[in-house]
Amino acid sequence: MAIAVVSVGCGKTASPVAPAIAPPSSPVPAPDTLVAEVSVRGPDALWGRLQQGVGGPLGHLPQSLGGALATTAKLDLTVAGEIDGAAPAYAVIAHPGSTFSWVAALRLRDVEHARATLLGGKQPRFSGRIADGGLTVLGPPGAGDLHDGASTLPYMLALSPLGYLVVARSEADLVTLAPYATRTLPARPPSAHALIVTVPRAALGGAIREQLTAAVSDLRGTAAALDTSLRKQHGGSVPDLGDPTAVIDGLDDFARQKLTLLADLDRAELALDAGDDDLTAELSLVPGSEVAKKAFAALTTGDASPLLTLSGTTQVALLFRDDVTSLRDGAKTAEERTIAVFKPGLTPKDIAPIHEAFSTWASARGPWLTAGFELEDGPTLALRTPTTDPERAMRGVSELIDLAHVPAFRAMLEAHFSVQGVSTATATVPGVGATSIATFAHTGHGNGPQLAVAWAATGDLLHVAAAGSPAQALRASKDPTSLLGSDIALAGKLGALRDRATFVFAGRRKFGVESGERHPSVVLGLGRDKANGWALLEIDDALVGEGLTRWLDL
Repeated sequence: MAIAVVSVGCGKTASPVAPAIAPPSSPVPAPDTLVAEVSVRGPDALWGRLQQGVGGPLGHLPQSLGGALATTAKLDLTVAGEIDGAAPAYAVIAHPGSTFSWVAALRLRDVEHARATLLGGKQPRFSGRIADGGLTVLGPPGAGDLHDGASTLPYMLALSPLGYLVVARSEADLVTLAPYATRTLPARPPSAHALIVTVPRAALGGAIREQLTAAVSDLRGTAAALDTSLRKQHGGSVPDLGDPTAVIDGLDDFARQKLTLLADLDRAELALDAGDDDLTAELSLVPGSEVAKKAFAALTTGDASPLLTLSGTTQVALLFRDDVTSLRDGAKTAEERTIAVFKPGLTPKDIAPIHEAFSTWASARGPWLTAGFELEDGPTLALRTPTTDPERAMRGVSELIDLAHVPAFRAMLEAHFSVQGVSTATATVPGVGATSIATFAHTGHGNGPQLAVAWAATGDLLHVAAAGSPAQALRASKDPTSLLGSDIALAGKLGALRDRATFVFAGRRKFGVESGERHPSVVLGLGRDKANGWALLEIDDALVGEGLTRWLDL
């Protein structure tokens, strides 16, 4: 690439295409069909950081963003040498009809040098013609006066007299979106983030909502077809696993609520930054009016500190935060959905224990709940929650376990999970004390491991463990030999959530990591930052590289 850049700088001839008259550089209004605008502070710096840290398939591409663009688009690499990778780059995405359109604007080092290099000489690398807005549209060499769609290049390329190489899918996109990308976005104050994406209210309530609504409709159609197939297999009756129609209706209701919230947002902003060995993406949802404001204000938030005291062998950890109102409402919704799904197999006397189980658990559970998953010595799930009424908390778990005796649930467990029944006993577990243990018996034709659940209230915490050896898992959960918080890198990610999290996911890859090595990890927090809906994703480069490699099947 460097040789190409030097060669065109020596003895070059002027471009045969006359420069267009530069349009005004003053900002223009956003396109009516705008979906999102993108600003990249330093394209080459971000690209280089991703290449160095993430590696994988990115490591095989050129070290500059311009070079990567030219390589993937199969363009003459001379194009890359004309791009100023240190200057901000911009992109605009729109939705003018049935498909999305886009344009990207990359700053040129010198527009006249680029014109002479790309269009000049005895054997020019491109042909060019003047289009609307003063753009010089590039085409294959010797193509002459090409019209829109006639170019054999994979993308439409144009030189803007304002000093940008503009890339788009079609010439119509170039003409429509380039003014906003080259005049309005550069006039904004420079971003503090490596990359920032902004989605306006009109797009959230318009094109994006329409696309998501269509996707939900397609999903409902697929689910309805599956329901019809399952009913045929069961002689026209509801499948043993429950009524799929009720499940579909529940998902539909959930989707409608979220789409209503989406349409009420003023804007959404996604900021991406690259650290020394990880990537951070932060999403801010700015409420527009009362629907979003009330939804965000109702979120119960706090820090992720309860996860730090989980066992150090935990591989996946979850944290949920709720207040009394959300627990009560959540229990009511869960009860209603459960009854709706299993209604064909329920009798009137089955309703009462379902109500009692959900309401008792919701009233006894504390303001946070952690779930820790371990896979090293057999699958283990450990739950913890604070409680001010240990006896009621113990009873809440017992009532949930006893739902396995309800005929509709018992039939489902036997038919689909090879569970013949459940028996409950009490025991004194060293280091824990009085413990209840429920064992789910296999029918004999199931090949899965025995599952048992143990639970005990110690001090102001309720512990629940599901494993092949639940008493041992419960003891390890109560008094772990090491703590998740001893993973300094993971603890740092959790600390970055501050007091803004309603839900937290934390995961570590432990397999393939040598002793003493850092465990690559990922943390996702959802919640509220002041009045805004908020999400933060922090992920180590190693996991991003592995994910890209698997996605590209390399």
